[in-house]
Amino acid sequence: VKENQEKDKIGSKPDKNKKRVEAGKSLKQLQWRGQEKLSKTQQEWPKMQKQSKAIQVFKKEEKKRVRNAITSNYQV
Repeated sequence: VKENQEKDKIGSKPDKNKKRVEAGKSLKQLQWRGQEKLSKTQQEWPKMQKQSKAIQVFKKEEKKRVRNAITSNYQV
């Protein structure tokens, strides 16, 4: 069991908070790599913007149709 524990520790070393990190990499490098990964909201944001824009366009077109229908009824 002790041999397996030693093998697991090879290639990693504890940082200030006693968490295991990859050997030879500074904590700043690891934090930088972690920041590259976008959160779920950041990934989904462009999709939500496209959907909301499409809904806005649809509502504008619907309003135009309603206005045209109302004005055509009064003109007759």
